[in-house]
This record gives sequence, structure tokens and C-alpha cells, in this order.
Amino acid sequence: RSHANAAEPLSNGYRPYPPTNSVPIDHPSTDQKRIAPEAAASALPTAERALIDLVAERTGYPVEMLGLDLDMEADLGIDSIKRVEVLGDLQTLGYVPEGLDLDRLTHCRTLRQVVELLEPAPHHKATVGPWVGEIRTLIPGCELISTRLLDKRDDPVAEHHTLGGRKVSALDPDRKGLPVLPFTVMAEMLAQAAAVLRPDQVLKALRDVRANRWIRFEDEPVTLEIHARCDSERPDEVRVEVFNLGNAQTPKARSDGPVVDGIAVFGQGRADAPEPIEIDRESAGPCRFDAEELYRDQWLFHGPALQALIQVGPSSPAGIEGVLRVLPRRGLLRETDTGGLLTDAIILDSFTHLLGCWGLDQLREGDVMFPLRLAELTFYGDDPAEGSEVVCRIAIQDAERHRVRVDADLIGPSGQVWMRLKGWEDWRFYWPGRYRDVFRQPNTVLIGERLNLLDPALAAVWLEPPADMGRPVWRDVLEWTQLGPAERASITDNRCPDSLRSQRLWALIAAKEAVRRLWLDQGGAPVYPADLLIEHDSQDRPFIRSHLEPTRADLPKVSIAHADGVAVALAASDPKARVGIDVERIEARGANFESFTMSAAEQSFFDHLSSMSLSLPEWVSRVRTARRAAARATGLDDQESNFEVIDADVNTGMMLVQLSPPLAGSSFDPIHIPTVRRGEYIWAWAQAGRLEL
Repeated sequence: RSHANAAEPLSNGYRPYPPTNSVPIDHPSTDQKRIAPEAAASALPTAERALIDLVAERTGYPVEMLGLDLDMEADLGIDSIKRVEVLGDLQTLGYVPEGLDLDRLTHCRTLRQVVELLEPAPHHKATVGPWVGEIRTLIPGCELISTRLLDKRDDPVAEHHTLGGRKVSALDPDRKGLPVLPFTVMAEMLAQAAAVLRPDQVLKALRDVRANRWIRFEDEPVTLEIHARCDSERPDEVRVEVFNLGNAQTPKARSDGPVVDGIAVFGQGRADAPEPIEIDRESAGPCRFDAEELYRDQWLFHGPALQALIQVGPSSPAGIEGVLRVLPRRGLLRETDTGGLLTDAIILDSFTHLLGCWGLDQLREGDVMFPLRLAELTFYGDDPAEGSEVVCRIAIQDAERHRVRVDADLIGPSGQVWMRLKGWEDWRFYWPGRYRDVFRQPNTVLIGERLNLLDPALAAVWLEPPADMGRPVWRDVLEWTQLGPAERASITDNRCPDSLRSQRLWALIAAKEAVRRLWLDQGGAPVYPADLLIEHDSQDRPFIRSHLEPTRADLPKVSIAHADGVAVALAASDPKARVGIDVERIEARGANFESFTMSAAEQSFFDHLSSMSLSLPEWVSRVRTARRAAARATGLDDQESNFEVIDADVNTGMMLVQLSPPLAGSSFDPIHIPTVRRGEYIWAWAQAGRLEL
């Protein structure tokens, strides 16, 4: 499409280029985007003169020909031996600062790099971006090491970028999902750190930016360590790595590798804009979402400071278009932050909103997508003013099973490309829709599956989350949306193995959901799971409390069990009910397993099963789950061995369980316990009568 007809609307009313009469608001010039030093760093003239004189003496070149940016080996013929000799003479003359690593000097490529090392300019103080943090080491033009604290208590990024939605509690409406750093904020952090080493140049591009792990905000501030180093082979490039060192409660090792890394490219100015990319519109049609709906109904989890998507255009398998509004960049900065942003992290993040909208619109499965890598981001011309509207045009390059790769243009009001993204990669998550929607509406969406007990006074839940939900960061998101602060603190105990932490989380979610289903069946209103609390009594038996009704005494009775990726829960309306539930994965057992774990009556039953060629591992699990369900129903949770199966129906799986000797003489009604096979699991539930020991 040529610029001449760029403003013509498409048939559905979408206008691909916004009007050009936007009012500029605090429009930064190109010069303002550069990080310039407050006090120019310069090497001592005597050190520079001494170096040039020594090089002239060793090479025979006239002094006036020795520019500081010449390559010592390629341009001046100074091999490694001559370089060591020159540096040795400098050290003898007293120009090498005490403690300077001489190996750094020998690896300098230009005379300027040597001068900058010889005079580290202790008076040099660069105006650095707000996300660089505290500079620990600075060798101008060569290396930067800084530390940046992530503190969610006063960080607008933590406020406006919360995985899991914008509301998780009716009691505390300000509570939100899990705060994490957006990919585009990570990219901006790389750019700011790199710019300290190139203070007199303009950021032209970012390359090969990779998010290796999530960076989440914790309850206590997290320390990020940023390393930036200039590339001696490519003088315009700076490589940056960010390491997550954690905090005192959750320390992390630098040896784990960078959580994000990439390359920033600098120059004297930005390149001329190319022609905008085109996408095939023949198969395009109106998207089933509009921008307002995406934010209002929490299909997107971003706060107002990041809500730059204002119009969704045509969508097709080949791509999608939309319009973004340039929002104030200070919306992501603290009031005390100084300096500005080199990129527009808000607009770039909103590009991902449009891409996410495309996934929801075009993908039948695997429609939850999050960024992995950006091959290249290139900047052209001046940044549009705040309040301007820009077109975002996304061209789908590949839509593989687990990855989507796209190119995209952000096109300014004049029709010129402002930013171009090439090789943006998202990872696709394959979840049942309810696991996506529970983050949008945790009070109304139930992620477990109901187990049919044919009793309106009971509700049981089977919870078998996708594998992704058992790993950070999605498990952490579920914790923030399903649990209250006290529960989160207890479940994140560092002494708890990671796998057990996930199992405990599933069990808590299942128990709350069983209670919520029971209330919904009785005509009750939806309840946020984070407003409920599962606690345990002195016998480690679970019970439920409500933060909304802290004095309520007639809350349902609950029972919980979990095993290897699955959790089950049972809730009874009567708080005095004796109910229990259990689950176990069917596994092959060792030889003679039954003889060590079964009573004589049960062993006789297994001998009978063997003659019928039935699966012994399955029936071992049926017996064990029936006994444990009985133990939980009677309150003898730790006394499974005090129960035995005295009868079983091989056709229905129904078990008759009673107390085993020496408690058999107690006043106790035997319990009929259904046992059910579901895939590779057996689950059982029990409702006990009177028990007098």
C-alpha cells in the first residue's frame, strides 16, 4: 500500500494509518534520547601523549597520523609483542594505575581503549537510565557492572504488569496477580546499561535479546546484577547480561547464567526508514475481540500505564493490524527516578497485546503465548510524541507446535516506520481454556473437574493441572491468584521440595473449589479462592476458614488428598460430617508386596483375584485408597493400618471397610467405600457413621 492511499479505511472501518493531527506532548528530541555525561571524561593529556609518543617510536608513524580510534594491529601493525613492550614502558613511566589488571590492557584493540583504562576518570559521572541501578564497576568505553533492586512496594512496573489478572480478592480489591518484569522492560534495561558505555552515541538497534528465565518480583527486594561489555571486534556493539541473585530468602547463583541477555547497537544517528511490511489481507476479517474488551474482561492482564492498544484491525492466519497510542513513558517510573527511557517499552509491550489477541483469535489451541527471543529491533527517525497514534502491523512467519515467530512494524503518524521487529518468538502453552480463564475471573472460573457423588450435600473435585502449571512461573501465578498471603508464605517454605510444593498447591486449590462448588449448588455467590483459607488442626486434619466471614462456624467439612500430579478434595455441607477422600497412581509392586501390607482377609481376596486374572496393581491401589479414605473419614488419618477391607465387588469396585484388630471390638459401623479408576489413578471416598473407641 502506498503512502498516497494510506489513510483509506478498510471495509470494516479500520483505518490502518492514524490521523496526523495528534497534538505533541513533551516530545523528546533525538538528542534528549542520548545518555550524555554530566562531566566529560577525558584522559590525562600526559598519559595520552606518552602513549602516542611510544607508539610512534615503535612503529615509525608520524605522531599526527596516530588517531586514537585506529586498530593497533590492523592499522598500525602493533602485534602482541610490541603491545606488551609499549605497555611495559607505560608502566615504567608511571602511567599504569596501581591495581589495574594488565591483561585488560593487552586485550585493548584501539589506542583510545588503552587511554580510557589508564585514566579511569574517578570524577566521571554519567547520567544513567533509571533501570541501570547502582554502578559498581565502570571502565568507560569498556565495561560496566551494576546492581538493580527490584522492589514491588513502589515500582510501577510491579503495579501494572501482573500475571494472573488485576483482581484476585473481594476483601482487598488492590491485590493483583504475580508481578513480573515484561520482556520489553528487560530489553530497555539492557539498552540503558549499554548506553553508559556509549554516552555520546544513539541507540540504533537491539539484537538477539533472549529471556532465559522469568524475572519476578518477590515479597523482599530482589537483586539483579547487570554486566555490560563492549565488543572489541565490533566497536558499535555492547553485550549485556542480567543475572538474578535473588534475596536472603531465595538466593540464586550467578553460575545459573543470565536471566536475560542481548546486544545493543549504537551509532551517530538512526537509519532512514524502510518501506512498511505488507501482510496478505485477502483472508483477513474482523477480529472477534476489540481493544476495550481485551483489557476490560482481562484477556490481557496489564494495568492502565501499559494499556496502549486502542484499536484492533483485521486478523487472518497471515497476521493482524492494530493502532497503539503513545502513552507517557514516566508511567513506568518512580517519582524519584531520574533520566528517561531509550526505547518505548510501553509501545513495545503493547505490540505483544496485539500479538496475543491474534493468538486468541486465530489459534484453536496453544493460544496462550509469552515471549522468548527477539532477533532484532531497529529504530528509525524521531520518536512520535506522547498522544500520537501509531499502526502496529504483525506478519506471522511461522506458527509451529510450540513457537510462533513474527516480524512487525510500528508505523508513525507520517506513515514512516518507527520501529521494526524481526524474529520475535513466542512460546505457546497448551492449556484447557479454563486454566487460561481462571486468571481472568478467578471467582467464577473453576479449573477442577467435578466427581459425581450423587449426593447434593457433598461436592468432590478432581484437579489434574497441565504439566506447565507445576513449574515456575505459572505455579507461582496460581499461588498469587488462588491463595492468600498467609497461605503463600507457608507453601513457599524453602525447606519444602519443589515437587511437594506443587502438590500442596493443587490440594489447597481443590479443597477450596469443592467448597465453592457446594456453595454455588446451594445458590451462593461466587467467591474468590484467595479469600478462603485452608488450615490444619493439631492432628493435621484440614479445615476451611473464610476471610470474608471470619467468625462463621458452620463452614463445610473438607478432606484432601494428592498423588503425583493429581489432587482430589471432598466437601460436605455438614461441618460435623465424617468424610474422607484419597487418590493413588496405579504402580507395579515388588514381589510379595500384598503379604506385607494386607490383612489375612485381604490376602485371601487377592488370591481370589489372581485366579480371575485381574490386575493386582490396580486392586492393591483400590484397597489402599479405600483404607485411607476410611481413616480420613473417621479422623484416624495416620492409622490406615487400623482398617481392613472385608468385602469387595470386582464388578463395581465397591469396598466394605471396617476397623481391624485390635480395634475390631469398638463400636463402629463398617463403611461402604466406592473406588473408581480414572486413567492411571484410583480414587476413593468415604462417609462414616458413628465411631466410639
